[in-house]
Amino acid sequence: MSDQLFIKMVPQVSGVARVTICASERRNALSAELLKSLVDAIAEVSADAECRVVIVSAEGPHFCAGWDVSDFARLSSLNESQVEDDLRQSHSSFQTIRNVPAVTIGAIRGTVAGAGVGLLNALHINIASKNIRVALPEVGYGIVPAGVMVDLLSIPSKAALDLLVTGEPINGERVHQLGLVSRMVEDDELDAETERIAALIASYPANVVRSLLNTYIAISENQDDESFSVAYKASARSVTSMTATTKARK
Repeated sequence: MSDQLFIKMVPQVSGVARVTICASERRNALSAELLKSLVDAIAEVSADAECRVVIVSAEGPHFCAGWDVSDFARLSSLNESQVEDDLRQSHSSFQTIRNVPAVTIGAIRGTVAGAGVGLLNALHINIASKNIRVALPEVGYGIVPAGVMVDLLSIPSKAALDLLVTGEPINGERVHQLGLVSRMVEDDELDAETERIAALIASYPANVVRSLLNTYIAISENQDDESFSVAYKASARSVTSMTATTKARK
């Protein structure tokens, strides 16, 4: 079965779109094809100018168990240079998700491992069940996960190295403390809380939400004068627009 069939996409309604990974029989593990389908789906629904939010979730009790072991057969047939290109493409895919113009909200429960941590980091906001479990088991397989290392630059280095060199999982509150998720709730409250936050964001003007997101991503990735200038211009534009709207109402 094509991995394209493991992605369910629902276009925006009232500003909120939905993309779901439907590969629960393999704990939603990623392959190159599945990751491409996921990226394409998120990009497609977020391209709608009225879309403010894309909820990204997964069927079953686990969000993403990492890279699908069956895809390693494909990787093992490649030479070192080709594998490097493949890894770069995977990281580029996560960057594409981070750069979509709508806010992505992950509804996260259960296991998030390996490449799943890259997906977790690519999403803008993560709301997690308290049963979340994050692990980087690659060291036990003799793999150096360079792509995930880049994703871990957002957390303290000692915590990142602990995850990388021990392979031991972290649970619940520790995941939240490290900033890998934004909010934590009981498992039976996850869907409702995700919908509540999505509806709140979607209640704001689409152009403001999208401009705010794009500006923040720009300055967070390039903390230089040019990026700050872009941010100030976006802020000034929003203020003058608000002032013009207020005058028109009067």
